[in-house]
Amino acid sequence: MKGKVVVEDKFASLEEEVIKAKYGSKRVFEFWRTNHVSLSFLTGLSDIEDLSLINAKIEDPSALSCLTTLKRLFLNGVKVSSGFGFLSGLSQIEELYLLNLKGELALPSLKGLDSLKTFRVWGCKRFSDVSVLEEAQGLEEVEFVDTAMEPDDLLVLFEKASIKYINSQFRAKKQNDVFSEYLVKFNKNQYRGP
Repeated sequence: MKGKVVVEDKFASLEEEVIKAKYGSKRVFEFWRTNHVSLSFLTGLSDIEDLSLINAKIEDPSALSCLTTLKRLFLNGVKVSSGFGFLSGLSQIEELYLLNLKGELALPSLKGLDSLKTFRVWGCKRFSDVSVLEEAQGLEEVEFVDTAMEPDDLLVLFEKASIKYINSQFRAKKQNDVFSEYLVKFNKNQYRGP
């Protein structure tokens, strides 16, 4: 992708300053296998719209709520020592992707995420509670792959009027058949059309 800034492995405060000075106006950033005491250096990136953190370790992610231009957050295999409570402060986010997060994934209330349109969880094998998504008023599209959920766990989302697209894949054919029946019963689409 033209204009994407990719940072891999070791990353120190000196590199943070270089990123801000050299790439401050870029919109897309990826950080791979990096360690961060804080993400406050990102506040110097005034145009950031798309942030991916892959296999990163983060102590304090709270600065993400200050990134008013951030629309898409992609978290893959990250470890956040303070937990995922920071997600409740990301009112600007339109798309949230949570992938391959180990351990229990207890999400905070998402009531204040009025801009959230798309929510996807992949490979979070202990994720099983979608009730916090009921509070996200503008949510239109959800996807769950390789989680601990059963089709019945998604009923609260099937009943949510704002959700138009809902996709999930289950281990057993019977579960997938039940899911397909729910799509028809609640008049939802599995995928967004081309």
